[in-house]
Amino acid sequence: MIKFESVKKTYGNTKAVKNLDLNVEEGEFLVFIGPSGCGKTTSLKMINRLIEPTSGKIIINGKNVLDMNPVELRRSIGYVIQQIGLFPNMTIEQNVDLVPRLLGWDKERRQKRVHELLELVNMDPNEFSQRYPNELSGGQQQRIGVLRALAAEPSIILMDEPFGALDPITRESLQDELKKLQNKLHKTIVFVTHDMDEALKMADRIALMKDGELVQLDTPEMLLRKPANEFVLDFIGKHRTNGQGLEAVESIMKTNPVTIAPEKGVNEAIALMKRKNVNTVLVVDHEDNLIGTVSVEAMREHKKATKVGELAYMSIPTVTAGSPAKDAFDLLTSEKLDYIPVVDNNSKLLGLVTRTSMVNALADAVWGEEDTA
Repeated sequence: MIKFESVKKTYGNTKAVKNLDLNVEEGEFLVFIGPSGCGKTTSLKMINRLIEPTSGKIIINGKNVLDMNPVELRRSIGYVIQQIGLFPNMTIEQNVDLVPRLLGWDKERRQKRVHELLELVNMDPNEFSQRYPNELSGGQQQRIGVLRALAAEPSIILMDEPFGALDPITRESLQDELKKLQNKLHKTIVFVTHDMDEALKMADRIALMKDGELVQLDTPEMLLRKPANEFVLDFIGKHRTNGQGLEAVESIMKTNPVTIAPEKGVNEAIALMKRKNVNTVLVVDHEDNLIGTVSVEAMREHKKATKVGELAYMSIPTVTAGSPAKDAFDLLTSEKLDYIPVVDNNSKLLGLVTRTSMVNALADAVWGEEDTA
């Protein structure tokens, strides 16, 4: 899909990228990472010729990008940046359909596409399509930035630290949404980040760079198991490597959370809470997809409600199966949460990480270190 052949980029005597050889497979999620000035963003921007390579070739589907019209090239590739870059004087619909409009799509096709995309990220088109960017939260604006990159149905998406400026909860939510979108759409994504936790969570393969050179190209698992050298080990963080890869959140979650269906009555929920000695239950549909939570406090505040679904609080942080346990730890501590549901890529509930399970895991880690000392 994308092939770098001996690609170099120099600025005077400075070698920003040195002899980069790399293949990105169709449908792959590749993450460039490394310290500041390592060449990761330069490498990404050479793909759509926002930066011109000094020498070498970048081949996309058999064509050298230097032989392509740069405007047409950029319109055929989705591009998302940290600054988002939404036009403040345009509605959300106009921002999202910008490239299709430039490509000559008719109005009906553009509008249909915008509605499809908004629904993909659970933003009601009737509510959001005619709003302006300043009427959205930072997370919603970044969602629109991602949708704009997808609008013209490109096969390749470039993402330059798209979630770097967001708060931890919003960043976590958007990472999960992007993974779900990727599972549905199978785009080829080249992603730049400085956050190793984000790279480990998102990537099929990670390209770790230093001083313009590719130091190691591997899956997250192999990067953790077999760091190529001391630099890689230090950059990953020695606390993440234990010879068997990073501990996944499934290893510390409770697999039997207390759940209830949305059509159940409030009195049934109260009886279940008493029986299980909990003050909150998770609301799931008939396929165990997570809908939200219901707490004792919600019942007290909404005494007229008769069904659990009327009380379900839906804006709850979650972690996706396969994520590092550290993600759950960070959310629990930074947001002062009592628990975090663990879901798969389709939002099916798999388990629950609680403060107790976190403490037990930390204790095991400490005792394990003492045993091997």
